[in-house]
Amino acid sequence: GTCETDAPAVTHCACGKKALHELGVDVLAFAARRSSCFDAMPSCGQECGAELKCLKGHVCAQKCGHAGPHDVCEKRIDVTCRCGSKLFVAIPCALDDDDISQTLVCNRVCGDLLPCKLHRCTNICCPHRKVGKTGKKSSELLERVRAANRRAALRELALDRDRGRDRDGAEVSEDVGAETRPHECRETCGRLLNCGKH
Repeated sequence: GTCETDAPAVTHCACGKKALHELGVDVLAFAARRSSCFDAMPSCGQECGAELKCLKGHVCAQKCGHAGPHDVCEKRIDVTCRCGSKLFVAIPCALDDDDISQTLVCNRVCGDLLPCKLHRCTNICCPHRKVGKTGKKSSELLERVRAANRRAALRELALDRDRGRDRDGAEVSEDVGAETRPHECRETCGRLLNCGKH
């Protein structure tokens, strides 16, 4: 494929807000001048605006076309645990997935009624818990926390599979854990199935 910063492919400034012709840049002369896709890109002088790797999706405040990597988010935010029960105050917004899955966890047992209507969920800080009495959908921030937990759980499962065993020494199963599957009952309930015989 073509590199997006190769001279013929460049039509806008580094942040993408302004077309080169809006900045008074002669596109043909610019393309002829560039010898590498690592050469400096034109700048519109505005804020870079690239989304940072953080929970709230803050943006890079450096100028368009800045050298080097984007900012690291240094903001602190208030955020709930993955089940939405406990508020954590002034948490670094740039926590990585593993930090989120270990730090933003409360000790509340879920207690939601499972689909079998006989048993209740016993997961701690369950990401599938209904939020509030109406079971309303959770916020975008809470969904980001839950997504980070799922990614961390899947990474841990992959590591366990590479080792060939889980933490207790038993063979690794396909079960990814409470963080990655919806509520389901795993108990033997004894209720008759629809056929009435089993």
